[in-house]
Amino acid sequence: MSFIVLPFITTVMPCYNGERYLKKALDAFFSQDYPNKKLVIIDGKSTDHSHEIISSFVERGYPLVWDKTPDKGISSAINIGLAHLNEGDIFGYLGADDILMPNVLSEVANLFRVANGIDGLYFDSYSYLGECGKLTYRKCPTDDFSLANLLKIGTIVGLQNIYIKGELVIANKFEETNKYSMDYDLYLRLYKNRKLNFTYVPFPSTINVMHGNFSTKFEFEGIVEAIHAARRQVGYTPRLLYRLVRLRLSKIKSMLLTK
Repeated sequence: MSFIVLPFITTVMPCYNGERYLKKALDAFFSQDYPNKKLVIIDGKSTDHSHEIISSFVERGYPLVWDKTPDKGISSAINIGLAHLNEGDIFGYLGADDILMPNVLSEVANLFRVANGIDGLYFDSYSYLGECGKLTYRKCPTDDFSLANLLKIGTIVGLQNIYIKGELVIANKFEETNKYSMDYDLYLRLYKNRKLNFTYVPFPSTINVMHGNFSTKFEFEGIVEAIHAARRQVGYTPRLLYRLVRLRLSKIKSMLLTK
């Protein structure tokens, strides 16, 4: 009798004062019907009720590792979490306000198992604006995950909606000076060193809850950081520069209209 070997999925979740949606995020993860999974939470600094929520899941015996090592920011926290990732695992990421859709981990595992040549899978997503209850479907801009499109489009997919071979992430890790574009910087470094097969799966893997933490300022700084990442990694300024100019002009126009 032959047995099907199912890959192990290790998901890293940095958390800092994330109590507002943390329980929903944990419930969604541990409700996944896939058995070979583990969630690594990095949180040694929260001052709200996050630690109480995490403790309640630990006490109930869920496959959860709580690493309380103090971090120096989100990229640092993810790298701390990578200490719990094995090279043979599949790497996933979730924010404390990212809600996994049902059965996503089973889909990821089955696709990795059947398609031996893939290095990563990436998905569409939903965004939910909590203040007004608006749910928006976010489709990935391309099904061709390539260096050319990374430079043309920017970050093709958010880190919460991509699953990557653990060995690739361990070998590259995250640039800890990046606050907004750590995913984009990682993709650039992966693709400049070798040709990879990242495959698009056209359905949503998460609902990302937006609750006042996204602003034009955040977007502007994120694009600036992404441009610096592209110049540093491949010596090229991508078309993101045009987005930056348009964003600045849009902001100026908005300020003039409100006066």
